[in-house]
Amino acid sequence: MKKTNQLVKTQKLGAAVMLILINSVLSPVNANANVKTRCESKSYERHSLLLSKLIGLTIKTNSSIEAKAELVKAANYTFLNKKSYYYPNLKLEFKPLMNYQMYGFSDDKTTKPADYFYKYNQFLNYTSEIEFQIINLPKFNQMKSSWYNLKSSQESLSNTISETLLELTNTYIAAQSLKEAFGEEKQVVSVYKRYAETQLQLLNAGFSSLLDYNNQNGNYLTFEAKLNNTRSRLKEATDKIYEISSYSMTEKDFSPIPSPDCLPKLNDLDDLRSKVSKYYQPIKVNEDLGMSFEYLARSEKNKYLPKITGGYAFSYYSQYGNISGKDNQTYTEFDSYPYVKFSISFNSGGGEYYASKENERKSVSYYRLSDEASREAIREVSSNWSKFENSTSNYFKYKEIVEDSTKTIRATQDAINSGLIDYSLFLSSQSLLFMGIEGRSDSLIDAYSSYMKIKRLTSDMLQGKNLFTSSKDF
Repeated sequence: MKKTNQLVKTQKLGAAVMLILINSVLSPVNANANVKTRCESKSYERHSLLLSKLIGLTIKTNSSIEAKAELVKAANYTFLNKKSYYYPNLKLEFKPLMNYQMYGFSDDKTTKPADYFYKYNQFLNYTSEIEFQIINLPKFNQMKSSWYNLKSSQESLSNTISETLLELTNTYIAAQSLKEAFGEEKQVVSVYKRYAETQLQLLNAGFSSLLDYNNQNGNYLTFEAKLNNTRSRLKEATDKIYEISSYSMTEKDFSPIPSPDCLPKLNDLDDLRSKVSKYYQPIKVNEDLGMSFEYLARSEKNKYLPKITGGYAFSYYSQYGNISGKDNQTYTEFDSYPYVKFSISFNSGGGEYYASKENERKSVSYYRLSDEASREAIREVSSNWSKFENSTSNYFKYKEIVEDSTKTIRATQDAINSGLIDYSLFLSSQSLLFMGIEGRSDSLIDAYSSYMKIKRLTSDMLQGKNLFTSSKDF
């Protein structure tokens, strides 16, 4: 089966297809004109190259993908095993060279030939037959069952590849966003630390109150705790990337992520829901398993039906020697003939009936799981659609807060030095800046995460095609 060879290329295909998706996500082709500063081609190139490397390593080293690939190979061998009933069955039996001896009652000349001592050799003799299954519904249905089980395994592998690469991509986005936020938040915390230290000096000199110092130091400790949380989340993200792809990210691997509106536009919600029902792998996994058990149930039901077998048999038989009491005798026979056999099985215990009912129930169960997977995926598409819209909106709101608070900080620095205003406005602007950086980072992560989840649910990375074999094999 030619298409079976495609199974060994599954992982490479999965990687190539996901790269198409990643490059479309990080490509400025469909980006809006008014965000060119955040959608530069160099930024996309850096991310695309690194993601390509991470995806390649994941496909090669991820144990979950490797395990699913082995199950696909096992399911394929099962299918080939069941399909082999189509092939002719050759039976061949040989009898080795043998020497026969028999003694008569006497060697007197008056005795009959049959009473003489005699012996002969039996040369290599054989019988053989070639047999074909003309009608065997149980085996045919077993083959169909194993075929749908193979399809289910293929879809399961495809699902594992997609889920693993989705997790990798979203973790990568999170790591990049958190790294950028950490650097900016660290600067804000350093400002609070300096002012807390200044307040302590003023307190010791008698120019500040304990209340002012406690407020300032409390703000510093609060923001330092938030910075530590960002540091912890960044480490978790980089550790997760290593766990998935066996790659340790270094400082040179980090660069800012483009804004959410650099992403290609999504289709309308109704179209996305339609794609979910048609292409989402968990739906097809359960659907194919339902078909597999359905054909297995038919196989049990059909065991009592007649089976028709056709074939051709022939035999060769040769002997030489004193066969009937006379020397130098030869006996040779060659026979061949076609035949058709009818066979019917009976089982008064009814074991096949109960096995059939068991498989029917399993089939119904998987069909229902397929329906539930479809409903759940449609709900997730709707939920992530709203999440993407809200996160994108929040991203720009927090981005505006960062820009406005930065401008305010710059404006108040000179005013503080001139004594026109106190530190309160400056420090409140720093607090607002920290909140804006934190919110912008989280909104960016949420926007990309929901966007990629929608792409995953609609299987756009598969472009509506099966990565493996086609059902046209039958």
